[in-house]
Amino acid sequence: MKARLLVLVLVFVGGCSGPVGGAPTLDGTPAVTDTPTTSIAVSTHVPATGPTTLASIPPGSEAAITARYPDGLPQAIDGAPVLRGATALGHAQSAADDTPFLVAGWVTWVPGARNCPFLAAGTTSWLRDCGRPGLGDLAGSQDPALTDAITFRFVLDRVSTGPIVAQVRVHDPRASTCGSAAAQCDRMMVVLGIVWTGDAATASRPLSINAVELALRSLHASAAIVPRASDRSFQCANDLDGADIYFLAAPSRVWPLVTAIEIEPSVAASQRALHVPAGASGARTSSALASTGFSRTSSGSWSEECRWLAVSNVAVVVRTHDRPTGADRVFLDRLAAALERAASGV
Repeated sequence: MKARLLVLVLVFVGGCSGPVGGAPTLDGTPAVTDTPTTSIAVSTHVPATGPTTLASIPPGSEAAITARYPDGLPQAIDGAPVLRGATALGHAQSAADDTPFLVAGWVTWVPGARNCPFLAAGTTSWLRDCGRPGLGDLAGSQDPALTDAITFRFVLDRVSTGPIVAQVRVHDPRASTCGSAAAQCDRMMVVLGIVWTGDAATASRPLSINAVELALRSLHASAAIVPRASDRSFQCANDLDGADIYFLAAPSRVWPLVTAIEIEPSVAASQRALHVPAGASGARTSSALASTGFSRTSSGSWSEECRWLAVSNVAVVVRTHDRPTGADRVFLDRLAAALERAASGV
């Protein structure tokens, strides 16, 4: 038990979850899974992206989209205008009453329990919410002004990363619970319900999780792709803004290895979220280094790196040896080529 605790502490400092046990190196062809886990099966994990009917929408409404913005976000739903960005902020600031209106954007949200030790007991201001969702006007980014101007605190169980149209209002009577910040909370857009959460016009392209799965089969023949959850043991890097994130549940004592898959709605969104040159050569640059880790147990010690590999609208985290070996570089080349073929439809 003491050895395991030591590994966890050292790995946490290094920023990457480390393996347990010895440090085998794969020689020759870097096909990773000598000891396969379960078969890849992602279709049941992919969240539904169709419109959601909530209490805030009239019963029987199908939320007909009658106009769209160039990026696929609705510009009008059932004839009602959908505001975004600076226009939404301006309307919220000028609104004289609590009449609901519609706001669109791209949400980044990491669900799960949180520890917020820097919040004083009894803090009620919505401005100090712990781990609030981020909102951006461009996919692959967060806008601090928009994030500060809206609160999802009353609908958190309905929020997920991706495109969104929310019904909001300002001058919400619950703002009076904000204590000394009541005046600021009164001006915030309070989300009453989620009207829409994406469709074919905003689906990730050209690569989806299913396309990435097929590309990975040539390198990880048998492993389980799972969506992000509270267990982050396979993650070696920070999440990207606006990405759907999956982990590859695979052996922990193998290098090289894909540990995470982060899928953006578009190539442009991926470039906003991650400033790393595309392809295998980009993954070998200093800007692609996400983290380093060092672990020691009674059975030995080892060091490793986690590197970003960006292809099209997808970024994957690859765990390699510290100072990538020849086998690591071959693996990056093969992985990039597989993803590039998938993105081009070959």
